[in-house]
Amino acid sequence: MKMRYLDFDVDENFRETTVHGDEGFPMAVYLQRFQLNQRGYVILHWHEEVQISYVTKGIVQFFVSGKEIMVQAGEGLFIRSKCLHSAKPQQDEAEYVCIDIHPSLIYGIPNGRIRTQYVDPYLKSDCVEAIHFTQASEWHDSILDKIQKIIRVEDASEYGFELELQLTACDIWLEIIRNMHKSCSEEPWLPVADKQRMKTILQYVRDNYTSKITLSDIARSVNISTAECCRLFKRNMNISPVEYLINYRIAQSVRLLTDTEKSISEIAFLAGFGSSSYYTERFRKLIQCTPMEYRRSHANNQ
Repeated sequence: MKMRYLDFDVDENFRETTVHGDEGFPMAVYLQRFQLNQRGYVILHWHEEVQISYVTKGIVQFFVSGKEIMVQAGEGLFIRSKCLHSAKPQQDEAEYVCIDIHPSLIYGIPNGRIRTQYVDPYLKSDCVEAIHFTQASEWHDSILDKIQKIIRVEDASEYGFELELQLTACDIWLEIIRNMHKSCSEEPWLPVADKQRMKTILQYVRDNYTSKITLSDIARSVNISTAECCRLFKRNMNISPVEYLINYRIAQSVRLLTDTEKSISEIAFLAGFGSSSYYTERFRKLIQCTPMEYRRSHANNQ
C-alpha cells in the first residue's frame, strides 16, 4: 500500500485544521500510522467531513461522542460529520486508513434534492453518530468490500480514479442510509446538555492547562459538582477529568519536545506539570517511552 501518512492539528474549538482534498475534489484517503504520529495517538477533534476508517493492522480504540468502539484489523468505522472523536492503538504497530468525504461530494448541487432528502437529514439526525462495520452482516460485508475498493483505486490512481472514488463513496452513502435504522443504538449518544458542557470544559482546559487547575476548577467551569463532572467525563470520554487534563498537557508537550530545544524541566513547567519527574512518569505511561527517548526518536526520523 503506497498511501501517504497524514498528521494534523486542531484549532481552539477542536476543529481539525487540515484540509482534506480541495474544492475541486473534497475527498482524501490517507494512512494513520501511530508510530509516525507525534503524540502516539489521534487527539480529540471534529471536522465537516464524514469519516470512514478501515483498520489494516492491530486493534484501534476509537472514542466517538463518548462511546468506546474497538475496531480490529479488517473492520471499519463510519463517523458522522461534526462528531468529536479520537483514537489510540491497542496493539503495537496498529494503523488504519482514513477516508474523509465532504458531504458536497455526495450531494453535488448545493440546494438540490439529493442534499435535502438524502444527505442533510442523516447528517443532522441523532440516531447514529458512528457505525462499526464488522463481518457480522451482509450489508457490513458489502461496505467493507467498497472501502477496500476505494483504497485500491486511490493506490493505483489511474486515469479517471477520482470519478471511481466518487461513485464508490456515493454507493457507500446509499447503503448506509438504507440500513441506518438497523444501527440505531438502544444506548443514546450524547444529550445536548452533555455536548454543551463538554464543549465548555474542553475549552476551559485548553485555556488553562498551563496553570495549576483542579477537579473543582474544572467542575466549576460549568457549575456542576465534582461528582457530576466525573460522571460527565465517564459517560462521554470514558476517562476522568483529571486524566483528560494530564493527557492534554502531554499532547501539548510533544510539540515542545520536537519543535524546541528546551530542557525537559522547562517543558514540564510550560505544559502545566508541577515537576519533571511526574511529567516523565505520566509521559511514559501514555506514550510508552520517556520524553527524552521520544525526542531522540523523533530527531532520528527527521
